[in-house]
Amino acid sequence: NERQAAEPAPATNDAGWGHDFDFHLFEARGAVRDWADLPLDRLSVTVVDTETTGLDPDQGDEIIAVGAVRIVNGRILRQEIFDSFVRPRRLISESARAVHGISQDMLRAEPMIDDVLPRLHRFVEDTVIVGHNIAFDMRFFAAAGPRCGVSFANPVLDTLLLECAINANQQDKSLEAIAQRLGLSVTGRHTALGDALSTAEIFIALIPLLAEGGIGTLGDALRTCRESPFAHLTG
Repeated sequence: NERQAAEPAPATNDAGWGHDFDFHLFEARGAVRDWADLPLDRLSVTVVDTETTGLDPDQGDEIIAVGAVRIVNGRILRQEIFDSFVRPRRLISESARAVHGISQDMLRAEPMIDDVLPRLHRFVEDTVIVGHNIAFDMRFFAAAGPRCGVSFANPVLDTLLLECAINANQQDKSLEAIAQRLGLSVTGRHTALGDALSTAEIFIALIPLLAEGGIGTLGDALRTCRESPFAHLTG
């Protein structure tokens, strides 16, 4: 069920998608405490992104695409990817389709979340999950988890919050804006795998900048995300 990344939809303003953070994502739990002293450039990381039918899993919106890529010891392993469409049970909203360009017809022969989420759960096992506004994706994983029999307990880092620790006065916190500030280009925007790859490049570019500010380990980064003034505490 793996696929090539879909043709990128035209870039759109992310403002309507909002930033929704969950304090509990950044708490140390389980194995995280054993990893807390590891330098960021020595972590095993899975960078994750999703596309969805809409904005609110509590109102029945669902995942329709998942992309992920592995980072090990500060290097993107482009051959180690997860890339799948997902056939939802509900219709894709017009506003969501305008962002990612995925239509209902494109998903008719794709697997359902019951198949995709357990495979993703295995793919991210024993790694730190990283994403841009990652709480959005984690809310969808949590909503689908009981149906699929999985729960994600990985440590989680957010590139949006980490970049805010470096550039706190920047108003534009979109993936494109952060990439531009770091001298990176974004391709495949609003495809799950394309955004995961762009986020992976951003995370790697942030590591030395964070270290200059005293944020050098997983524990430091988790604390930075947890205490960020830009985080809306929902839990």
